[in-house]
Amino acid sequence: MAYAMHGGIQYEYIDAMRAARGADVTDMAPSASLVLTLPENKRVLVRVGDRVLRGQVVAEADGILLHTPEAGFVSETSDAVRIECDGTDETAATVVKTNKRLQDCTREEIIEKLRICGVADSDGSSMADRLESADGASVLIAECIDDIAAASSPASIVNGMKILMFALGVRQGVIVCGDDIIDAAKKLSDICAKSKLIKVATVRAKYPQADKKRLAYAVTGRRAANEFVVSAQTCAAVYDAFVTGMPQTRRIVSVTKGKISKNIRAAIGTSFAELLKFAGIEVGGGGDIVEGGLLCGHSVSPGDSVGKTTRSLAVLASDNVYVRRGADVCIRCGRCVSACPEKLLPNYIVSYIRDGKEHAALSRGALDCDGCGVCSYVCPGGVPIADIITGFAKNHAREAGSEAQNERDKS
Repeated sequence: MAYAMHGGIQYEYIDAMRAARGADVTDMAPSASLVLTLPENKRVLVRVGDRVLRGQVVAEADGILLHTPEAGFVSETSDAVRIECDGTDETAATVVKTNKRLQDCTREEIIEKLRICGVADSDGSSMADRLESADGASVLIAECIDDIAAASSPASIVNGMKILMFALGVRQGVIVCGDDIIDAAKKLSDICAKSKLIKVATVRAKYPQADKKRLAYAVTGRRAANEFVVSAQTCAAVYDAFVTGMPQTRRIVSVTKGKISKNIRAAIGTSFAELLKFAGIEVGGGGDIVEGGLLCGHSVSPGDSVGKTTRSLAVLASDNVYVRRGADVCIRCGRCVSACPEKLLPNYIVSYIRDGKEHAALSRGALDCDGCGVCSYVCPGGVPIADIITGFAKNHAREAGSEAQNERDKS
């Protein structure tokens, strides 16, 4: 029996990536040129003209080491590190497998290994930092709802979980699959059949079920903050880092347009244009490319590239782009209330905000909204509910910060 969260929306109504969940994973050969995009908070460790080897550190971005997936020459180091691959398979001397059994390793050694290999979770957070700051975790949960790595590398996921459980000191692990990937769930269940520590659970494949706190609540039935949730791909990356020493340099990405759905394992730094071309998907005709899901994702350009957090790309034809319905009028139908995963009353909150009743909006939980967008999607009146509430929350936080700063200045 599948667990189910409150509210949300079934995938078949909103998720163009659904068809890719059961498809096989195809490996894509590295491009001739890889572009490793860098955020503002970066430290570049190479110079133009340098020759780099596969798995070599080229930058530190937001506290996470970034490695080149292939050997080649550095041709750019400004907003990105561009590698012109030379076709060789030379690997950096720093890529060293662990020569100790897991039971003989310390927690600190595992954390350091993951830090050196630059392993990041699906939200971009450093796994080393998360493990280091984890305090009193009771269960490890691996999310396989939106992560199609489950079908391609089930053994790596399970073994990666064992490594994380050992580092966390927990003796309970749960792999959570959506009820639309039964084959993957069976593969994982077969591997875990003899394990007393790891089990496989299924949940209704609804959006936003994969959210960490909702996933933990659906599985454990409690809202405690001591569940450690990671994605399936992260577990596989942990296993690769620990066993082979290879840094996190590849991602499995679901790409979709219309009836075309492909799962591709590509090198980080691969341009979206090349990724889509490899999948046999044409870009054009006024459509949009959306990364990260249709409700919580964002538009990207063909020139952008695969990063450590890239999970999906959906190419929308111009006639598929969502157009807001209605005339921005609440008709008091209550659909947003039924759909809200946080069990809020979005219609009342929006009404209070529009009437300038700040205290009433706050008392109804306006700051508890996480902007998943489900309420806006189901609203037949076309009210941009999520935008109104999250905008209000941002303004409130800004004003509260200004007031706090004024108080500090006075003192």
